[in-house]
Amino acid sequence: MTALLTTRTEQAIRDLTERAADLVSQVIPDCEGACLGTSAVLAYVLGANGVSTRAVRGQYDEHPHWWLETTTTRIDATRQQFLDGGPLVEPLDSVRDEDPYVWDLSLPSDWTREQAVAEFARMFEYGDVGEQHGHRILAALEDAAKEI
Repeated sequence: MTALLTTRTEQAIRDLTERAADLVSQVIPDCEGACLGTSAVLAYVLGANGVSTRAVRGQYDEHPHWWLETTTTRIDATRQQFLDGGPLVEPLDSVRDEDPYVWDLSLPSDWTREQAVAEFARMFEYGDVGEQHGHRILAALEDAAKEI
């Protein structure tokens, strides 16, 4: 991947991130606790479509949080849980001094399909419901990626 994302790629990232946010909020209202699982599924679909990301662990204000980053962009499909009205996808060079994101770990987001679904499923404490949701969301994102 080049250092700068193309406008088409940026729009595809925004579209897929918004779709992921919508799908996850249907299963987990307010997306609370869904950040790592959602990041895993989204990273898998982005990676399968040529966009490499890193998973970043840290905090949003004082809240433990996970999000994705490319070399130029922050991608946070579960940001709406914080009710700040900020964008789900934003260029890293537009980050302000009062940026609520603080990271402490960054690693390649190279989950396999099964690992991404398993990470999503870990949010649920009952049966295989989480795995079913993970497969459904991943399939919907893959379909959305084909349309972009």
